[in-house]
Amino acid sequence: MKTIFTFILSLLRSTIATLITISLLIISLPSTTPFRTPLHQFLTPLFTHTALDQQWNMFAPNPMQDDVLVALIAHYQDGSTKRIEFDELAKTPERGRYFQERWRKFLTDVLRLDASEYLWPQATDYLETLVPQTVHNPMIRLELERRWRTARRPPEPRLVADDPWERHIFYVRDYQSEEEDE
Repeated sequence: MKTIFTFILSLLRSTIATLITISLLIISLPSTTPFRTPLHQFLTPLFTHTALDQQWNMFAPNPMQDDVLVALIAHYQDGSTKRIEFDELAKTPERGRYFQERWRKFLTDVLRLDASEYLWPQATDYLETLVPQTVHNPMIRLELERRWRTARRPPEPRLVADDPWERHIFYVRDYQSEEEDE
């Protein structure tokens, strides 16, 4: 019985891997290929739901027009705050860059959008685990902030003082302190 189950599982894995490989080949065909368009339309949901799709909107022909960043701002009971920004990839150790970059892209490409409002509470459940907390100084508020500014074209240098960031707090979660519970 175990051998049959192992065989079926192996066959299923091989079939899925083969279908994905064939799908990747089809979707990579030049746009002038006659049957590419209908197959591409058919395969797009598969690639979207499996996160195998590519987002090329930062490149030509219509590059993104804004620099966009997302930050967490934690407010503590003693009045202090802690910012966690997802834009400092160069400061992240090499082993952590992949994870950090995936989260940064998710935050800037998906979560910051008003259309993703339904994701904000669940994402905050996870993001709050990244914020340092102590029993003696609990977090009383967590804010998600989006920042943006117009991107400069390559020949135009950017100075530190140039182009201030526009800022908007797009989600707030308040926490009840122990004193309020009593």
